[in-house]
Amino acid sequence: MTENEIQRRYQTILLYGQKLIGPKAAADSLGIRERQFFKVLARFRKSGRNMESLKYRSHPAWNKTRDSLEEKILGLNRDYPLALNSHLSWLAWDLFQTGIKPPTIRSILLRHGVYTPFKEKKDRSYKKFQATHFGALVQMDTADGYWLKGYPLLHLILAVDDASRTALSGGFFEHDSTLNNMSVIKDIVLKYGIPALFYVDNDSKFRIIRHGRSRHQEYEPNVLAGETQTEIRRALAEVGSGLITHAPFHPQAKGKIEKLLRFVQDCFIANHQAKTLEELNHDFRKWLAWYDLRGHRTLKEAPRLSREKLIKAGKTAFRLLPKNIDLDAVFSVREERKPNKYNIFSYRGSEYQLPSEKAIYPGKVELRITPDNWIKVFNKEKELIAELRS
Repeated sequence: MTENEIQRRYQTILLYGQKLIGPKAAADSLGIRERQFFKVLARFRKSGRNMESLKYRSHPAWNKTRDSLEEKILGLNRDYPLALNSHLSWLAWDLFQTGIKPPTIRSILLRHGVYTPFKEKKDRSYKKFQATHFGALVQMDTADGYWLKGYPLLHLILAVDDASRTALSGGFFEHDSTLNNMSVIKDIVLKYGIPALFYVDNDSKFRIIRHGRSRHQEYEPNVLAGETQTEIRRALAEVGSGLITHAPFHPQAKGKIEKLLRFVQDCFIANHQAKTLEELNHDFRKWLAWYDLRGHRTLKEAPRLSREKLIKAGKTAFRLLPKNIDLDAVFSVREERKPNKYNIFSYRGSEYQLPSEKAIYPGKVELRITPDNWIKVFNKEKELIAELRS
C-alpha cells in the first residue's frame, strides 16, 4: 500500500470522526465495504491512532494454490483456450496427477486476468487431445435407430477408452434408461476395474438441467443450476469414479465415441442379419471382438495392442474393485415410496405387496431397482424387507 493510500484512509477516518460523512460514504470512498471500514477504524483506534495500522494486512489462505500449480493451469489455458474449467480440471489430473476443482481454476484465471466466459469464446480449430493412461477417461454415448424389423426405436449404448480406443462395453436396448446405462458401466467395472472418469453428454441421466418454466412445478435452485446429483453420478461416486459433461450443443467434444458410433452403424448395423434383440446383441459382441483386433487409423495399431502396451508400461488408471462391495446395490436406481395401510406400494403402474409381518404404514420404504429388474425394498433402518420381480 502506497503512502498516498494510507493518507487517504487517514483523511477519510478524520472526516468520519468529525461526522462530515457517514460510514457508507467513507467505505465507498475507500473502495471497501462498511464492515471492512469499521474494522480499519477499530484497528486504528486500538493502535493509539498509529498510521502504520492503516496499512493493508495480507492473510494468506491455508488452502492457497501453489504457485507452481497455478503456472501449470495458466499453461493449460494457453494451450486449450476453448476448454471449460471442468476440462482443465481433467487435464490437470491426467497430465500432472493433481486434483484441482473447476471453481479453483476459475479463480486462478480471474486473478491473472485471463478468464474468458464460455459464451464469449470464439469458434476456432480444436487441438487434438488423447488421454495418456488406459482407463483415465471413458467416453460414453448413445445412438438411436429402427434397426430391427418389428421392434420399436432401439438404443445403442457404447463406451470407449480415450487412450487406447478400446470398446469397453456396449449393447442394444429398447430404452436409453438410467438402469441400462448403469448396466454398461457395471460391465466395465467387472471387466477392467474402476476407471478414473466418464465423459458424457448433458442428458438428464447424467446431469439434471431445467429451465424453470414448468406449468406443473417450481424447480429448486440447485436443480436449475444443474447441481442435483443423478443416480449415475451417485453410483460412480460410491465406487470412486467421476463424471464430467461436455458443453451443451458441443457433441464434437466427444469425437472419439461419435466416430465409433458412426463406424458401428456403417459397418455392423448396415450388414447384420439378426432377427431378434438377443441375436443382435450376440452378434455385436462378436463384432466388438473383431474390432478390438482391427488396425485403428489414428493409432496405427489395433486397440488391443495399444491397450496392452499401456498396461505393460504401467500407464493404467483402472483401480481394483474393493472387496465386499455390492455392485448390485451400487448400480441400482433408488426411489422412495409410501406403502398404504394394506402394505401395498405402486411402481411404474404396477402394485406390489409387502410381507404383512413387515408393516410400514405410515412410513416410507426405499426401492433399489437393479439392472436385472429386481426391486429390493428397504425400510428406514436400511433393512432389506423384500425382493420383488419388476
